[in-house]
Parts: sequence; structure tokens; C-alpha cells
Amino acid sequence: YFTNADAGDLRRMFVVRAMADTEIPNSYQIDMVPKRKQIREGLERLQLWADRDSLMLVQMRMTFPGGDTNTMRLEGAEVNVPLGPKTFEIAAPASVKD
Repeated sequence: YFTNADAGDLRRMFVVRAMADTEIPNSYQIDMVPKRKQIREGLERLQLWADRDSLMLVQMRMTFPGGDTNTMRLEGAEVNVPLGPKTFEIAAPASVKD
């Protein structure tokens, strides 16, 4: 639902509310409740928290039908950090022959 969706698509699929949040200092909370039954069958609510200054995601909570939740907190993320030339270099295991 999110990969190819733009803001208009998301507003058609979800009731979206954004607000300052007290749970996580210096953050905005974006609360998304699915409108469509097909989505509600797999996801009851999605909550996103973004840092007020950088607007980077700091926490995400998914609430599933039945009340189970999964919360992911992102800490120590940095923007535009230079990467070394070998960052994405992957060496084949020694057991692999050419």
C-alpha cells in the first residue's frame, strides 16, 4: 500500500492525523487508520513519529487486529554520512571458486 502511493493515495486509503506528540519529546506523531476493509483485516492502525527538526522517522508502531502491536524505534540515525569506497563491496567466500 505504501510503495507506490503518493500523499493523495494515502489520504484515500487512511484517515490521517498529524499532531505534536508528548510520548516522544520533540516529535510529531502521524496517526493512520485504514478506511478500507481489506487493509483493516491486516493492519488496524499505523503510528509514525518524526523528529521535529530533521523530520526523520524515529519510531513506528503497527497495531494489528486483535490488539497485538509491533513497535520499532530508530536511534542514532544520521543523514548524508559519507560512505567509504568499500562499503558495498562484498567478497565471495573462500569456498567459492571462479
